[in-house]
Amino acid sequence: MTVSILWRSEGRLHLASDSRMSFGTAGATDIGVKVMRLPIRIRGCDLDETGALNTLFAQTYGFAYAGSLSNAATFKEFIEDILFDVQYVDTATPLSFEVICGFLCHFSERISTEVVSRLAENGQYTFLLAGYCPQAKRLRGARFSLAQDAGRSIASFEEVAQEDGQYVAVGSGKTEFEKHIARQEVSLRPVLLALNKVIDEGLVDSVGGDIQYGSFGKNGDFSVSGITRISNEEVVDGERQYGPSEQRVFKYRGFELYAGWTVPDDKFWPSPGVIELEVPSNEESKQRFIARCRALIAGTEQGQSSVSYASSGANGPS
Repeated sequence: MTVSILWRSEGRLHLASDSRMSFGTAGATDIGVKVMRLPIRIRGCDLDETGALNTLFAQTYGFAYAGSLSNAATFKEFIEDILFDVQYVDTATPLSFEVICGFLCHFSERISTEVVSRLAENGQYTFLLAGYCPQAKRLRGARFSLAQDAGRSIASFEEVAQEDGQYVAVGSGKTEFEKHIARQEVSLRPVLLALNKVIDEGLVDSVGGDIQYGSFGKNGDFSVSGITRISNEEVVDGERQYGPSEQRVFKYRGFELYAGWTVPDDKFWPSPGVIELEVPSNEESKQRFIARCRALIAGTEQGQSSVSYASSGANGPS
């Protein structure tokens, strides 16, 4: 399934997950997109000065899930189209986070009923939603559950992470994550490091890859950030010792985004937000470090471009 987390700290809400995408007997890949933006634009019943329906509410929410990719991705793409051009016609009830959540329940039930009718338990999932509430004037979060009843999916939601230091985790990695976050402060770096440990340990087959992370800006809109993984590497390779050296690797949704990047050939420069996270060395970072040091010694082009990564510590390859 995966592990996805919603928590409140530093005065805002955050979402994070791993990046493993499983295909049953066909195996898995670590490029699954699980933390996503959900743009919302809700129209009212009155006309503005241009003669168009007035905009009651426009914000970007955060969405994350655990479970069936087919079910969750279909629902998210469908509801994103609907929510960007929807009209709120109930003039008696103020627009709120709860009202928006109830609207999502309706369509998640319909889509899930169709998917689960074909995939059974392999089609089940749960999801997390976070965003600004126009009535309460604050960020709010919810966990959605989909139960089965007589061939139908029945959706429900509950508000979570209402106070700083509160979190909710969903998915197959939930227990391992809760073990690692226990007795720690629930804030940005401890949560991400606990998630990183679940990924690195590899005890849950359906959890792996890299951390995906997103949070809210001062304008109340959700955005997704890449992560610069900073680790200290020191390895013995035959008769040579490499390091200790600091290695920095930029990851975005499971991809090492700028690997092999050449400005003359590439016309676009992806520039997502980024946070830095000091992480323990793992097998992937060790093997990357060895490869870069070998390339540096051999004088290859790759080695030359990797000097600042593979040899930025006190001692380079020796």
